[in-house]
Amino acid sequence: KQEGMAARQLGKLRYQVFVPTAEQGKANHHGELAGLPHVHVTGNEDLMERYAKMLGRAPTVALRCETFPQAAVAVATGQVAAVLPAVAAREIPASRAVAVPFKGFGDHDLALSLVARTRRLEAAPKLGKLFSRLTVELRSALGG
Repeated sequence: KQEGMAARQLGKLRYQVFVPTAEQGKANHHGELAGLPHVHVTGNEDLMERYAKMLGRAPTVALRCETFPQAAVAVATGQVAAVLPAVAAREIPASRAVAVPFKGFGDHDLALSLVARTRRLEAAPKLGKLFSRLTVELRSALGG
């Protein structure tokens, strides 16, 4: 925590591997999973590097996207696999793609916090109330 900043722990953003429903049997074998066409999320290189390391090789990249929402749209076509935040399951039809168990992947969950400048919160009571409400709502959305 930095001086002059108010931080509230919200929970963790869990990641899962989403694969086309027709290919979910391949998810049990890292080599076969790596061979599926993947969306590479360029905005999170560290996560993609860890995923490749867990697979034992870089996954086959069919498409590059900057953000997770863009990648989720591609996964929802049922044509490509990707590592996405678990909340993406709400937007992806199970008939097209499913999240598969991936041992050890939970080690890469990202801790999330809501942060604001303490002086701003103190100077604007309405902003302080909003900060508190946002904390509650975001914790709830993240399952925390």
